[in-house]
Amino acid sequence: NVITGRNPGVSLNISGYSGNAWNYSSRGMDFYYSMTYNLYITFDHGKVVFSMVEGEFRQSGGGPFLGDSKSFFNNKGEYRKIYNTAKSTLESTINTLWFSFYAKIMVGQLSSSEAIDQLKKAKEKLDLELLTREEYDVIKAKLAPVIK
Repeated sequence: NVITGRNPGVSLNISGYSGNAWNYSSRGMDFYYSMTYNLYITFDHGKVVFSMVEGEFRQSGGGPFLGDSKSFFNNKGEYRKIYNTAKSTLESTINTLWFSFYAKIMVGQLSSSEAIDQLKKAKEKLDLELLTREEYDVIKAKLAPVIK
C-alpha cells in the first residue's frame, strides 16, 4: 500500500494491491484474480468515511480481466450465476481491507473502553456470521494493545 495523498486530520488516500482478491469457477476450472484499488479515507467530526475505487483486475497468470465488477451483475442488478463465488471472495477481500485500515486509523485514537466496545461489536458481527474468524482476529489483534 502506498499513501498517495494526505491532509492530516482531514483525509488520506491510499493506493494498493491485493493478490488473489477474488475468484470464480467455470466449466470445472478455477480463475483467480488480483486487483488494484484506491482507498479514500476522510475524517469529519469524529467520523471516519471510507470510499473505495476498484482499479484493474488481473488473472493470476498476468492477463487482464476483460471487464470490471459491474460485469458481475445482470441488467436486474443480480449477480450472474457464474460469479457467485466471486461475490463472497471479493466481499471478504474488501471487508478485510476496510477493517485493517479502520483498525490502523482508530487504534491510535481509542481509549481502552472504546476499544473494548469495538471488540464487542466485532464479536457480535462474528456471531452473526457478518465477519469471518480471520477478519475478527485482525480486529482483535489491532485492539488488544489498546485494551491492555
